[in-house]
This record gives sequence, structure tokens and C-alpha cells, in this order.
Amino acid sequence: MNDLTQLLVNLTILIATVWGAVRAGLNIYKHFHLLKDLPDEIDADLGEIHRQLNAVWGKLDHLTELTDARLDRMERQLNYLAGTIRINLENLEGRHD
Repeated sequence: MNDLTQLLVNLTILIATVWGAVRAGLNIYKHFHLLKDLPDEIDADLGEIHRQLNAVWGKLDHLTELTDARLDRMERQLNYLAGTIRINLENLEGRHD
């Protein structure tokens, strides 16, 4: 009975070892396929990031144009105000155009 018990223990260890090797092989196979598609996914993600960055730059350019237009309008208004103040000061001092 001792030899039969030893044989059963060795057989159980062999089956467990083979099962572990099969599972490890399947995991490696699964990860290989995941990694195989990774460069395509990275390229797709980079393309999306590039598209989003271009959209942001477009919005910033538009914002810059709006800001420039507002600053130009404010400059014209300040120049008009400065001219009006100058004329009023000259009128107060008695000088007329």
C-alpha cells in the first residue's frame, strides 16, 4: 500500500504541475495577444490626443482674436476719452479750438 500511496502522490503532483504549466501558458498567450494590439491602440489614442490638441489650439486662436479685437476697441475708447478730457481741460483754461 505504501508504493501505491507514493504513486498516487507523485501522480497528483504531476497533474498539478501540468495544470499549472497549462494555465501559465494560457496566461502568456492571452497577454501576448493583448500586447500585440497595444501599438495600434497607442496610435489611435495619440491620434485622438492630436485631434483634441488641435481643437484646443483653434479655440485659443479664436480667443486671442477676440481679445485683440476687444483691446483695440478699448484703446479707441480710451483715446476718445483722452481727447474729450483734453478738449474739456482746454475749454476750462479758456483755450478754444
